[in-house]
Amino acid sequence: MTERQLGLDDLVAAARRSSPANRIQWRDPIAAHGMAGIDAVAPWLAEPVLAAFAIRVFLRAGMEGHRDGATAALRRARRTMSVVLRADVDWALRQLRVSAQPATVAPAPVRVAAARAATLRNHRRPLRRPMRSPDRGFLAVGDPAFGRPSG
Repeated sequence: MTERQLGLDDLVAAARRSSPANRIQWRDPIAAHGMAGIDAVAPWLAEPVLAAFAIRVFLRAGMEGHRDGATAALRRARRTMSVVLRADVDWALRQLRVSAQPATVAPAPVRVAAARAATLRNHRRPLRRPMRSPDRGFLAVGDPAFGRPSG
């Protein structure tokens, strides 16, 4: 019997029985079932040996037109995974060109220039004028020599 003649349950069973080195041959046939394939291997996320394969099934299904479902499943799975598998999920999400965290609504931008102008209008403080320093040659703004070329 060829892979095309096998049903989803048979594909999942064959992938589970396969060695880790050979399991990848079942990824594309399972992912071709779309959301049903994602749902079939989702329980594998709890098993460290099978979780990496399940993540790759999600990624392939997402690349074949089930991006929203794959993204949602990966984000849900990410919350409960170990650091190593979380890095795998982040990689898969980058491949799908989405962020690991869902986008949140950004706060409205604050108009800094208008807020600062209002603050400056309402808050007047005396200007400090530079003092004349004989050793450094600084001149006060109000000094008659201020602004004339030296020398």
